[in-house]
Amino acid sequence: MIDLDQVKALSKIESDKEDIVTLYLNTNNKEFTSKEKIAIRLKDQTAKLRELGFEDDAKLIEERFDLIKLDGTKLVVIISSKANDLFEVLTFNVPMKTQVHVKNKVYIPPLLRILDEYERYALVLVDKKQMRLFTIYMGEIEENEESSQEFPGHHAQGGWSQARFQRHVEEHAKKMMKQASEEVFKVSKKKPFDRLIVGGSKEIISEFENMLHSELKPKVAGSFVGEMFLSNDEVLKRSLEIEEKIEREKEAELIEKLENNLGYDNRAVRGLDKVVRNFEEGKVMQLLIDSEYSAPGKRCQKCGHLSIDEMKCEFCGGDVDFINDIVAELVAEAINKGVVVEYVRNSKSMKKNKNIGAFLRF
Repeated sequence: MIDLDQVKALSKIESDKEDIVTLYLNTNNKEFTSKEKIAIRLKDQTAKLRELGFEDDAKLIEERFDLIKLDGTKLVVIISSKANDLFEVLTFNVPMKTQVHVKNKVYIPPLLRILDEYERYALVLVDKKQMRLFTIYMGEIEENEESSQEFPGHHAQGGWSQARFQRHVEEHAKKMMKQASEEVFKVSKKKPFDRLIVGGSKEIISEFENMLHSELKPKVAGSFVGEMFLSNDEVLKRSLEIEEKIEREKEAELIEKLENNLGYDNRAVRGLDKVVRNFEEGKVMQLLIDSEYSAPGKRCQKCGHLSIDEMKCEFCGGDVDFINDIVAELVAEAINKGVVVEYVRNSKSMKKNKNIGAFLRF
């Protein structure tokens, strides 16, 4: 799995020519039932490379594809440049449409969309007798066997009344849930996560959430009623449903925030021209972009200044080159300057806001 630092490192790989191939290949077995059928889709993309004159890279990709293990994989990313002695393969368990790009650098926006969409989650299944703890990231699930535990049983003592025994059972259950909540907090310090999901019986969930450490309570993203014996696949399915809901809600809140801050003390702007201009002036702290948005632009040959339609660079007076996708260039520069990039998916509201916006530092 990849993280932001690795994407930053990829974004810094450049060539003097446009000869770096970035291929995103959909390998979802729900759509392609065999590796042979996936290979047919691959050859559709390598044919495009041959048409562009990249025979060596097309051949290299086809040859090395046979060595890639596809078990459980939904996306393969191949970065290739025979001229620069570059070949790298990344695999993911999250879907994405097939696409190929040839530029003078690695095409990273789809990788950033994956990072943006899939935060690191912890999920705890708990009842009065046991706890199971999972880590979920980028469509993959792993049970933390060391933290998943079965609590010691409790038995009636001779001569106890039913009421006394019931109080003993309830106190024991609270003690065990407190122990479980402490274990979750301990794990959060060793392996930090962005959000937490709680599963169990309806009465247990609210009681357990109240016992969580104060640092974890704000991270609770949702809950579901479920049995302790749920399979890992079912736990993952429940988690991804909650993740999807949370991500869409977050995006809607950001769009509303953008709209509320337009023209107010210059806290936000929208539209490509205004966003690029403020970015070049160092004012942008966060970008908000429609996930399918791209647009042409220009870059200064001397200082690298980005612009929309300048004939000469307004910063240094240098000549400018046409670039096919200024949004991709903007994103690559943004992550290396510490600017947060947030993508919005399938949103009519984002399109109404000219597909791109920015929150400003000052």
